[in-house]
Amino acid sequence: MKHLQIKFSNELELSEYITNNIDNKALVLVVLSSNSKNAVKCTKIETFVSKVLKDAITLRVINIKEKSITITFHIGSIDLEISKFMHQVQQNINYTNKHYTQHVLDRNSELFTINKLLKKQIYTNHLTGLPNRLALKKDLKKLDKFGLLYIDIQGFQNINDLFGNEYGDEVLQSFTTFLYHFAGTDWGVYNLGGDEFVLLCYEDNSKEYYEDVAKKLIQNLEQITTTITKDEFSFDVELNIMVTIASNTKTPLEHAHMAMNYAKKEHIKVLTYSESLNLEKIYKDDMKYTKIISEAIKNGQVVPFYQPIVSFDGIVKYEALMRIKNDDGVISPYYFLEVSKKIGKYAQLTKIMVESVFKEFENRSESVSINLVYKDIVSEEIVKFIIERMDHYNMASKTIFEIVESEEILNFEKVLEFVELMQKKGVKISIDDFGSGFSNYSNVLMLRPDIVKIDGSLIKDIDTNQNSYLITKTILNFCEEIGVDSVAEFIHSDAILETVKELGVTYMQGYLLGEPTIKPNYKTYIK
Repeated sequence: MKHLQIKFSNELELSEYITNNIDNKALVLVVLSSNSKNAVKCTKIETFVSKVLKDAITLRVINIKEKSITITFHIGSIDLEISKFMHQVQQNINYTNKHYTQHVLDRNSELFTINKLLKKQIYTNHLTGLPNRLALKKDLKKLDKFGLLYIDIQGFQNINDLFGNEYGDEVLQSFTTFLYHFAGTDWGVYNLGGDEFVLLCYEDNSKEYYEDVAKKLIQNLEQITTTITKDEFSFDVELNIMVTIASNTKTPLEHAHMAMNYAKKEHIKVLTYSESLNLEKIYKDDMKYTKIISEAIKNGQVVPFYQPIVSFDGIVKYEALMRIKNDDGVISPYYFLEVSKKIGKYAQLTKIMVESVFKEFENRSESVSINLVYKDIVSEEIVKFIIERMDHYNMASKTIFEIVESEEILNFEKVLEFVELMQKKGVKISIDDFGSGFSNYSNVLMLRPDIVKIDGSLIKDIDTNQNSYLITKTILNFCEEIGVDSVAEFIHSDAILETVKELGVTYMQGYLLGEPTIKPNYKTYIK
């Protein structure tokens, strides 16, 4: 028990001391009065001290002397009960802590397992089981030197379209097995999604080394055939791939992807990214024209220009040519059409053209031709729109659809179906760019077009190039035999005009006869 001894001259001093120093623990307080004649009576001390301590403890007087009073503050009889209660509380706390600790450990283990599974799902392609794009980006950050082979399966979408996604998945899993065995332990294998894969080399090697590996990969794949069984029939699927290479760049995946787009466009099987390819500029141009296309659609800046197509007899019709006309001037589709296909805006551009042309020629007597590509013809959305607007403006008899023959036609039956539908409605069909690309005389015979348009690459130097002259002459003889009209493009000089006239072409088109203008306007009469 602790003893304290103080002196006080009045009740205020005693009150302040008790308030600041007594903490409900048992102690003996010796109170010394500064004036023995004014000694405080026992009952007054009891009442005063109890009031100050607000009944937090009990008070018992031990001894009273002439000059001092000794009193004890203590918890008293409840000490034992509190002790028992606190002991029970501590036991409960210990028990709770023990079980809570075990629960926390169990929960942490469970969360660790879940986190591990989630992490695996985040960084793994669910179909092939290979690390995905996120995993590749994460791993690339750890490497200072590396080589990356970006692989794309060519025409994979055709497999899905022909056999279904289930069989497409089977092909991807088969290709994954092949790639995994090819890579061995020297390369990491990743599936970025769909038919895009990456082989990652963890060493610094030469450009020639990576190109040799890419060529070997293609050669090995050519020896493998994947068999698909459907409806009791078996089909052998041979996969073709393109490979692009990027190494030790700050953005290897982006560079490899840009190189892949370029390789597809130029039909290159193996291509190594380098600054000399100028792909960064191509990418920036794509971004530039993405913005231009979006603003042009929004602001009504996609407009048709019209170039006259004339005969020696003075018959005039027009070809509608898509342009973007904004504050910077007039932009040719050469710069933005392919970009529009990449960003999913091409269908909108086609619809704008069809609507504008039909509206312009609704009350005109001349015919007008509109270019359609394979993508337009196989699109139910676009074909439906064409028919609706053609009926609305009563344009069937004045419309010519020019089908671009230089594009590869993947579904010829679909094209033939479109041609027959249009011709029944009174629309004329023209084969555009004939004499280049995938020109095929049998296709012309099957489609039975009304017009064949000879490609400008043959006409531009027909007056000086004997080969161009002979090929054009052959095409014109073919047209005469099957009874279709012909159009010679790129008439840019009197010499070329005279040459095609001599060969017997039906119609002519070119800057000599009239440049494309925003309004159909032809003034020159050819005799």
